[in-house]
Amino acid sequence: MTTKNDLTPAEQIEQGYVTLRFCRELEARFERYYNDRYLFRLRVATLVAAGIFIFFGIYNYLELPSPVGKLAAVIQLAFIVPLLCLLGWATFLSKFRENTVSLFICALVIAVGGLLAILVVAHTYEVSYRYEGFILITMYVYFLSGIRFRLACGCAASIFILYVVGDSFTSFPVPLVVENSFYLLSVNVIGVLGCYTLEYALRESFLNTLMLEDHAQRDGLTGIANRRYLESEIRRLWKQAQREKKRIAVAFFDIDYFKSYNDNHGHLAGDECLKKIARSLSQHARRPLD
Repeated sequence: MTTKNDLTPAEQIEQGYVTLRFCRELEARFERYYNDRYLFRLRVATLVAAGIFIFFGIYNYLELPSPVGKLAAVIQLAFIVPLLCLLGWATFLSKFRENTVSLFICALVIAVGGLLAILVVAHTYEVSYRYEGFILITMYVYFLSGIRFRLACGCAASIFILYVVGDSFTSFPVPLVVENSFYLLSVNVIGVLGCYTLEYALRESFLNTLMLEDHAQRDGLTGIANRRYLESEIRRLWKQAQREKKRIAVAFFDIDYFKSYNDNHGHLAGDECLKKIARSLSQHARRPLD
């Protein structure tokens, strides 16, 4: 009998996952699936973000009066861009790969803090600096990086709080601050809902993939692993046994008088007999490689 910690993909679909959480075993497999699937996407997103900051760094240096233009260029070109490059490099290192998303969130918060510093200094010198940069970085987070729903919620809260705090150090009129905050909050809410929808679809695709793999590797009658699964696993197990210098035991079972049983009781009874035998063997195959 399965427990809530070891549901099959079909049982998980039936139970639902509105909270975007599977049972413990499936959740661990999904974590690996997600990391493998979105690692390349995160690298591309990091490269795109670095390109955007390079463009705006040069643009701010050329268009904004000094010293605001110089400060913006220094923060974006000498601080944020190298930070993003460092993040991209970390994705190629195995010891950092499992924490890539956490590093990405840290880089995001630092980048937003840098933009806020530019905003505060710009208004100190009475230089107009548009806040739309926060909209751009928000949309980048949600729809290019592919982060998951819970992290998206954390990003939304961080970006919004940092912006409100930064605005408190400027001379913006209160109605304008409220208006800008409202638009930024709306974009964050839309982005978070989009992340929820994308992650839900990703989890659904993951479960369907597992079900297809399971159907291809399971015998339709007995439900135990079939010959295709045996042929795919035996090579791996044989190489592992050679590498670790361990033995492999193989057991063959023959059902005595099965043809006579089939002839006397019918094929349906024979099928039920095979199911019971398979069930009995499965109950005694407790170790992972059995």
